[in-house]
Amino acid sequence: MKRIWPLVASLALPCLLAGCTTQYADPVRAGEGGGAGTNACARWTSETECARDTENGCSVQPNDVGCHLDDSSCVPWTCASGDPYVRGSGGTLFLRARPFRFVGANAWGVAGRDGVCQYSGFASQQEVLSQVFGDLADMRVQVLRVWAFQSYCGASGNDFSALDQVVRYARAAGVRLIFVLENMWDDCSKGKRDDTWFGSGYRMPYGGYALSFPDFTRGVVAHFRNEPTVLAWEIMHEAGGNDADAMLDFATQMTTVVRKADPNHLIVLGSDNGDSQATLVDGSPAPYAKLQGLDTVDMVDTHDFFTTDSTLTAREQADCSVAQSLRKPCFIGASAVSLSDTSTQEFSLRASRVSSKAQAALDAGFAGYLVYAYTPGWQKAQFDFDGRSGEPLAGRNGTLAELANQVRQR
Repeated sequence: MKRIWPLVASLALPCLLAGCTTQYADPVRAGEGGGAGTNACARWTSETECARDTENGCSVQPNDVGCHLDDSSCVPWTCASGDPYVRGSGGTLFLRARPFRFVGANAWGVAGRDGVCQYSGFASQQEVLSQVFGDLADMRVQVLRVWAFQSYCGASGNDFSALDQVVRYARAAGVRLIFVLENMWDDCSKGKRDDTWFGSGYRMPYGGYALSFPDFTRGVVAHFRNEPTVLAWEIMHEAGGNDADAMLDFATQMTTVVRKADPNHLIVLGSDNGDSQATLVDGSPAPYAKLQGLDTVDMVDTHDFFTTDSTLTAREQADCSVAQSLRKPCFIGASAVSLSDTSTQEFSLRASRVSSKAQAALDAGFAGYLVYAYTPGWQKAQFDFDGRSGEPLAGRNGTLAELANQVRQR
């Protein structure tokens, strides 16, 4: 498999001009480029001691190497100096002043518990997390996109213990998280969103939830505002509608809620690909460009479902062109290639198609590529994959591991 990109030193210039002052250290590369003070920080053996070392600018960050939290030898975090958060500048993502690109997956049910959108066949959330993040650590992927809806947060809407566990396992695995706060669809959330909801309904408790969407968002975002394992907040999964004014006002209000509660993390709106009247890519100015052009939107997410033969769809290219015109990073947040059966040939064909799609996206300048969806113990052949024997997408030497390694070695 070919290398994706040569290292272009000039890419670091926008971040340097923007004031990024620390050196990049990928969360899954051990002992490389931690920057000034890294050795001093590495001496600490407890999170409390690490956090107290303000003289060296130390903080608890995702594990440098990535390990299985349930292994006794796993050190589930790294103490390092420098800015621990992923930043964006001039259309490029940076981590410690060097370009950061990522490969990974989606996992919709890792916060599932007490019968709420749980993966079948598992006795507990911990059992799920052990398998999911164990496999991700083996693959050395950098990012997981995760549902973090109010449905996962108890009757009060502010019980974040299930999400805390997701962060705990992700930190040990060296995986950063994109937390998605609500769904356009009724999967794992209550009720389908419509123009009325985008216009005013989201401001009140809805779907039997205790909290309005702004109140829930404000709470969960503030809870994790100082957590480097979180890469970004995504307001919605595939938001769309017919009322462009309502959608723009919703996007403005909700991204502002996030920014005020959490100045540390990137914000993604999470609209559809421009498939609805409220999000059209065409027009002057186009609704899509107005939405993504908000000052409180940092990255643009586009999706690819059902196009098995196309490496980079016209919609993805159009969405990324908008992002590039706005000088914002774009990434493929969900790319799904379906299995027609569970034959060895079909598994291999899907892996090949995923590889081609990822290569095309990353070669075209996308900041990241996430496969939909890692589903532990899946039964029906469709979009799902996991680390089972005979799955060429996963594993230490699988397709995603190779792609993730190329990103790190660029």
